[in-house]
Amino acid sequence: MFGIWRTLLAIEVVAQHLLAVPLIGFYAVFSFFVLSGFLMTEIVHRTYGYNFRGFIRYLTNRALRLYPSYWFAVLTSLCLIFWLGAATVAHYNVAMTVPNTVSSWLQNLTMIFADLIPKRIVPRLVPLSWALTVEICYYVLIGLGISKTRMTAWTWVALSLAYVLVIRRLHPEGGGYLYEAIPAGSLPFSIGAVTWHYREGVWQFLDRARLGDPRLLIAGRWILYLTIIGLQGISGWKWLALFGNWLNIGISALIICALFHAKATASWGRVDQAIGNYSYPIYLLHLQAGLIAGTLLASSQPTIALFLLAIAVTLVLGSIPVRIIDPIIGRLRTRVRSR
Repeated sequence: MFGIWRTLLAIEVVAQHLLAVPLIGFYAVFSFFVLSGFLMTEIVHRTYGYNFRGFIRYLTNRALRLYPSYWFAVLTSLCLIFWLGAATVAHYNVAMTVPNTVSSWLQNLTMIFADLIPKRIVPRLVPLSWALTVEICYYVLIGLGISKTRMTAWTWVALSLAYVLVIRRLHPEGGGYLYEAIPAGSLPFSIGAVTWHYREGVWQFLDRARLGDPRLLIAGRWILYLTIIGLQGISGWKWLALFGNWLNIGISALIICALFHAKATASWGRVDQAIGNYSYPIYLLHLQAGLIAGTLLASSQPTIALFLLAIAVTLVLGSIPVRIIDPIIGRLRTRVRSR
């Protein structure tokens, strides 16, 4: 029951980029990381196991999930550069330029950008692929056993907190080190992993507190976000955004636990899956869609019209991986899982 939740998070990222809504995409990316930490720990425990053959099957399945749709997004960016011209596209987003070295092409094709802060690497034909570099790093670590037991998961959390404290000391403003750096993803991923180990206990707490309905928790997360924005606007305290994100990580863990235990009819489950299928394409393609929408509207200024048209274009583009690519790849993934 995570499909609608994933798509809501993807739309939050779109809202930050195409509506200039502050912080919301920042929080959404970390909520994605919490979900990934939870789900990757789940599937390694339940499906692949902690042995070499299972590790290879797990990474193969992850690659089949990530790369075909990503390569379609890369192709979309290249087509836009050919159609609109390199200067126009680079003016829209400086990262969207054609790689001119073998190393740059390899990084763009593999989504592995060789920097502690992957966002610093330019060009990135899919600008938000820096976050996928972070995801891939922690997918590998989870497959290797960093969240295998409660003890290892808690050790991971402790190391993640130590990193945050050190960076807060060395870089009080945080900068990219607390958001865009690969180690910055460690805390939400580790919290997601720990939540999986304690999922039953967390669910019992939510049930007793009458907070088992995921919609209540999602509403609470949005109230938190609006409160942080309001307080930051009044006080000007920049640290509130970071503090709010730590709370966002915790609430996201509760939402995931509630969704994990949510009961749904077969028809509602199909709806959830159908909507969730678009979350990854929305994330990958919305900036390209924003460029197309801006060209059609003759303005790339963040407006409701641009946002809505870009969503529509994203859904049209996203239908290609969802309806053509994913069904073919899905059969391969099923074979990998069932070996």
